[in-house]
Amino acid sequence: MNPCQIFKIVLVLFLLNPEILLSQIFGKYLMDPIPSATASASLFKYSKNPASELTGKSFNSDLRISPYRFGIKELTPAEINLQFGLSDKHFINSNFFYIGNNLYNEYSAELGYSTKLSDKILVGIAADYSTINIDRFSSQSAFSVHIGSKLSISDDLDAGFYLRNLLKSSYGSDSLYIWQTAVVGVSYKIMEDAQIDADAIIDITHKSAIALAFKYSVFEFADLRIAWRNSPSFVEAGILLKDIYSIDFVLLTQYNSILGISPMIGMALSY
Repeated sequence: MNPCQIFKIVLVLFLLNPEILLSQIFGKYLMDPIPSATASASLFKYSKNPASELTGKSFNSDLRISPYRFGIKELTPAEINLQFGLSDKHFINSNFFYIGNNLYNEYSAELGYSTKLSDKILVGIAADYSTINIDRFSSQSAFSVHIGSKLSISDDLDAGFYLRNLLKSSYGSDSLYIWQTAVVGVSYKIMEDAQIDADAIIDITHKSAIALAFKYSVFEFADLRIAWRNSPSFVEAGILLKDIYSIDFVLLTQYNSILGISPMIGMALSY
């Protein structure tokens, strides 16, 4: 069975039950299959935790594209993230996501706010609006709310938590598929240029999982990352090339034993 046939089967399943969205089936594993509550070992400044801040910067933007996700042309998701520092304690975060083609497409827009309650505590809240369109079928929309926090325990140890879809929103009031995901984890700086993230992922519709990530600055201009998640099984490797004509570039490869290899490219600009 080739990838196009798989996509068509999933699309038929959607048509049989329009409350189940392709993004809810694939979404957790599209752009961020190995999430982290602290994201200290991430190659991107933006994370799914609404408690996000900018350190030493007043603006950050990053663009991510995963072409032919799992080898399927129709699964080429793209997202852009924008972060604004209103002051040293207040931050605005936004995310825009799109996937699909003329037959099927889905997009979402998320806006969030985070603030420092103290030098050690950061909290945040975000809301997003998602819409799906299927050719010859009516579109459906949903509104969801997310919360998160981060705690600086010491100079080398941080902890974090976030909950996606606090209100258990779904497409359709009688939907049997309601997603909600919580991530709790810690980050430890094992040396000046090396960071480890360890997270527990709790999903009400799937098995819980654990995730580990390691980032190391091999050169002043380059960071390497390797990460692993046990359920479903994902392995990730990537490199961040910093400050090339004031732009950072990210190259990532993710592997799943069933779905295979999926590349991702990204770029970021901060000032």
